[in-house]
Amino acid sequence: MNMSSGQGTKATMVHTTTPPKWHSLSHHDRYRRLQTVTRVWCRCHYGKHADISGRTIYLDGAWINDIPSFYLSLGEAINGPNGYFGGGLDALSDCLCGHFGILPPLTIRLSHYDEVRKALDGRARCRWRAESFQKVAGDESVEQLVDWGYFVDGSEEDAARWTAIYEAAFAGQPFDANEFGSYFDALLEEFERGGARLIPENEGANG
Repeated sequence: MNMSSGQGTKATMVHTTTPPKWHSLSHHDRYRRLQTVTRVWCRCHYGKHADISGRTIYLDGAWINDIPSFYLSLGEAINGPNGYFGGGLDALSDCLCGHFGILPPLTIRLSHYDEVRKALDGRARCRWRAESFQKVAGDESVEQLVDWGYFVDGSEEDAARWTAIYEAAFAGQPFDANEFGSYFDALLEEFERGGARLIPENEGANG
């Protein structure tokens, strides 16, 4: 899908016109695919190849319109078809520490930067949280859900309010996302913390 380069190697973005196989999937099915990619890639490839540092990765943002598609695209850009490089902010932090094929310093040049930033907003973040909430809500205590950040104080009113938001987001119905910050901004912070940069495709390009 994309090309990457080492230091001192000139590379260009590959703009694809054929969408990835997962592009036609729903948000929920992309989320499930990401979970499968995570399990399979980590079982087969984790720590089995030397990490390379000082790379520039070119990430085609044409097919990124939600959080699962960001991580699916990033994994393929770095580790090839069905590749993995994070499936959430904590997992991305782990990947930036090594054993996943690449190490900081790392620059990721993203095409369609403004469109991707707009897509990965608070609503996208709520839909993403709703997927994981559906997996754990029936098995965990209210106290645990508060600890994980799904609820605020765990009161009956609070739990009912947030449950309604997550259920609406999961079902694709209207919901209030005002309390969810930009996921894209959270990504920028996570990359920076890990010694990496996510920047527009042509930022600082010569010529």
